[in-house]
Amino acid sequence: MQAQTVLTSGRTSAYGFGLAIRQYRGLRTIEHAGSDRGIATNAVRYPDQQLAVVVLCNLHTIDVNSLTGAVTDIYLAGTLAARSPSSSAPPSRRVSLSDDELANRAGLYRSSSNTDRAIRISVRNGTVIARSFYGDDTDVESTPVSANRFRLPGSTNALEFVPATAVRPHEWHIVDNAGKQLDVLELVTSEPSTMDLRSSVGEYRSLEIDVTYTVALEGSGLAVRPPGGAHIVLQPVAKDVFAGDSVGTVKFLRD
Repeated sequence: MQAQTVLTSGRTSAYGFGLAIRQYRGLRTIEHAGSDRGIATNAVRYPDQQLAVVVLCNLHTIDVNSLTGAVTDIYLAGTLAARSPSSSAPPSRRVSLSDDELANRAGLYRSSSNTDRAIRISVRNGTVIARSFYGDDTDVESTPVSANRFRLPGSTNALEFVPATAVRPHEWHIVDNAGKQLDVLELVTSEPSTMDLRSSVGEYRSLEIDVTYTVALEGSGLAVRPPGGAHIVLQPVAKDVFAGDSVGTVKFLRD
């Protein structure tokens, strides 16, 4: 869990099968964070200093990384490296961009640290909107501070757009205010075949909650109908992995 993941592109992700292995002001950290509607958490361990900092919040828009960092600044003041100049710089002002300028950045993106997690990037009112399907169906409207950098609300983190090259598609990088890369979002370019889609159609019953979900073909894709609810369109994220409003991530397991 403390070995960083090497992606197929050769890039190393900070994610280590449940834990992120990073650095904070020169100190090695092992951490994990998460949020959902009304909650946000971050747990950071400094193994070399034998210190652990845990923040539990009842507000999902709060920047838990900054809070754990502030506690660390107090307890490890004598061992921390100096802050980079960019981390104390004043917030950048909003720049004016058109929807046409941003149109090619839209699409469904997959997290490199958790390839089952999808984020839909759309464009509206001169900025990009990030929609998480991770069980919360939340649209997050960013603030453009340059042509390729978009500040996230209630956070010091930002989205940075990295155009496609000859060997990879578009990417969005999630970075903190010091420029440290927290995650890479890779554009989903593959589409499942009709045969793969048809093989997933059927009724799926949960014995734990005694309900049946129906999966059916919907146009060129799939949709799931929960008991008593309207059908939910599923968007392909990876092989046998889909994302949809309300259901979050749907993963088909095959024998």
